[in-house]
Amino acid sequence: MRVRSKSKGTLTLRLNLLYFASLREVTGVSSEIIYLANKSTLAELVTEIGVIHPGLIDLNFQVAVNRRMAAGRLHLQDEDEIAIFPPVTGG
Repeated sequence: MRVRSKSKGTLTLRLNLLYFASLREVTGVSSEIIYLANKSTLAELVTEIGVIHPGLIDLNFQVAVNRRMAAGRLHLQDEDEIAIFPPVTGG
C-alpha cells in the first residue's frame, strides 16, 4: 500500500483506494491511501489519480464509493473506500 498526498498543510480527507483487475497492473499497486482537501468531489479525486497514475488517463473505468456506484459530483468523506475497476461486461 502506498500513501500519497499533495501539500500536507490543507489536507483533511483520508481516502482508501482499491484497484482491481487490469487497473491494478497499470498502477502497480492494489491499494493506496490518498489525502485530499476537505469538500473534494469524486471528479477531483479522479483528476488527482490521473496525475499520480498517467496510464489511467485514457482508460475507461468505473468507481464505487463505499460499495456503491458513484458519479463525479459526489462529495467525498474522510475514510471513504474508493474502488476503481474496469467496466463490467457480460455476454
